Amino acid sequence: AEVLVDFVNKANLAEWKTGSPATEISFGGATNDPDGFACYRTSVKLEDGDTYSKVLETHPKWVASGWIDGFYPELTVPLGAWFVADVGFLNGASGSDGVTFRVWFWQDGSDIPTVLDDVDAEYDGDLDRLEINLSSIVGRTGRIGLQVLAGPTSGQDWAVWAGARMIR
Repeated sequence: AEVLVDFVNKANLAEWKTGSPATEISFGGATNDPDGFACYRTSVKLEDGDTYSKVLETHPKWVASGWIDGFYPELTVPLGAWFVADVGFLNGASGSDGVTFRVWFWQDGSDIPTVLDDVDAEYDGDLDRLEINLSSIVGRTGRIGLQVLAGPTSGQDWAVWAGARMIR
């Protein structure tokens, strides 16, 4: 498959917010920031026991039902495009009560983004996978958003995108 956009490698170009309430954050913030953070982690072991050279960690705001999202620069979705991501937790996140990984599309001219798909993930020793056929938005211009939603607690929600790509 041809990689059109690597969202992990381009995470520094996204606009990141956490909440609630909504708070703008800078990419690469401190991993102990109570507002949450988005940063690269390198040479890290994930819940599946494998070591990954580079992942995107997105920790929601450290409150009940906290969240984090990053919306990427505008693009036009080409014919045959899919969004594919492997998601899970850093090794040792056994204190997490789970998160939801969600992918959005915010079309130009719209006031509200559209959910493309999501997956509920638990710290269970396996990564989860999102495979989204983008045929419903081919030719449309807008911004892809990656989001993580905490459950009742945000403790050890060390949520990572081991890969997140637009391919065809």
